[in-house]
Amino acid sequence: MVTRNRPFDNWHAFALVVACATISAAWSLPPMFGVAGVRRVSHVAACDLDWESGRPGDRAYLVSLLVGEFLLPLAVIAASYAAIFMHIRRHRSSGLLAASSSQARRDRKFAIHVLAIIGEL
Repeated sequence: MVTRNRPFDNWHAFALVVACATISAAWSLPPMFGVAGVRRVSHVAACDLDWESGRPGDRAYLVSLLVGEFLLPLAVIAASYAAIFMHIRRHRSSGLLAASSSQARRDRKFAIHVLAIIGEL
């Protein structure tokens, strides 16, 4: 999973750009059409989402925003790091990635730092 070489040509790049634009539109257009409550901020020339709204559509949009824009990417990142960690651990014992004890200590410190950063999110 971690070490597969896949070709990345212009078609893949174009598909990723189109996917990013589509996902951006899917998250940013609903407030423009009244799906999520938008309120004007009085002291500046701006508006934001009405976080205290009790309408079911507003709450559904805010929950989907939390899940789709924060929790899902966090899960993907955590799964990727776990796959990399397991791959390194599996191949370290084979001698391919054999490390000294000082390297092992640095790796453990690095893993603790990464977990602390993820825990703060």
